[in-house]
Amino acid sequence: MKLVIFILSVLLVLSANAGEPITIRLAVINSKNDLRHEYSQQLQKLIIASSPADIEVDWVPFPSDQQHRVLLDNHAIDVFAMPSDEKLEQQYHAIRYPIFKGLMGYRLMLVKNENRQILEKITDIQALKQFTIGQGSQWQDTKIFSENGFVVITSRHYNRLFEMLGKNRFELFPRSILEIWREEQTFSTLGISVEPNIILHYPLAMFYFIRKNEPELRQALENGFKVAIENGSFDALFNKYHEGFIKRAKLEQRTLIEIPNSFAPNIPSDETALYITL
Repeated sequence: MKLVIFILSVLLVLSANAGEPITIRLAVINSKNDLRHEYSQQLQKLIIASSPADIEVDWVPFPSDQQHRVLLDNHAIDVFAMPSDEKLEQQYHAIRYPIFKGLMGYRLMLVKNENRQILEKITDIQALKQFTIGQGSQWQDTKIFSENGFVVITSRHYNRLFEMLGKNRFELFPRSILEIWREEQTFSTLGISVEPNIILHYPLAMFYFIRKNEPELRQALENGFKVAIENGSFDALFNKYHEGFIKRAKLEQRTLIEIPNSFAPNIPSDETALYITL
């Protein structure tokens, strides 16, 4: 009889817990000069709204330069977005839907206004290496360019990189085709603009990551993202933010230069349809 009572008690507790909402702490970046996270925050809202799970969100404000990976490790947040690599996927669980459909790997260059034609006659990676590159010290892009033999000048601070370009600390600042147009406008007073002749490409998959051993959170996010893809709301949000930027790049007028990325994870054949190739 005691065993029966114990089992019933356990079942009652499990039943009660099953109805409890999942609380997710998400970082919110409030910066008038750093608009990189606006789309991702809207996508997170869409994923949560699309998930069958009962989810409550705690939006946690943080400076844009603070490393989200550190915040995740310290349990200050529960989700962060980052370009994937094998080491990262061993340490964390990746929600394997590409946030930017692979387009973060397509890069245009910010240059000083007087250098807009600096790459007019460049057609390959070897010729491109004569120019110095600016990148964030913690970015995967820095490792990619360094491994391929470029001279890379770095800073930990996002805004400072634009100031450094304006002061000729380096010559080229490669930025994603999805980011560069807003940045050109935001930092136009520094005398910088988008170079019109070249587009770089390296494989780059940006995923959301969570801590391992959190199956409920994993299922809630994966299900929400899957629903958003299947009902078309993910495509609608992506196009709302990015379709105009892609057209503005005038890709047919640019020379494509491929940059190898040895850090990129393998993309299974059943996931390739989620990526865009320009």
